[in-house]
Amino acid sequence: MMWYGRIDFKLRPASEEPVITYGEKMTLQAILMADALLRDENAFKLWKMVYEPTVYFVGKTDDLYVDDYIELIKEIFSPNESVDKYDS
Repeated sequence: MMWYGRIDFKLRPASEEPVITYGEKMTLQAILMADALLRDENAFKLWKMVYEPTVYFVGKTDDLYVDDYIELIKEIFSPNESVDKYDS
């Protein structure tokens, strides 16, 4: 769990290749992880149980986090469409 807190998923970490492509891959990974939590209610509850006390002690994250990516998923993908097709 510590790893997830230490890794930031930059949307555009730089303005030149290959870093742009790396940023796109990081964004896709974040979307896939958020989608996995969205589809597994128990996993999402566990994540919230860890995140909420952290917010109490440390404050809200400055970076994009699961809820931001879930909002993005709901905005971009139709309810019947799976983001899994992008995982390769």
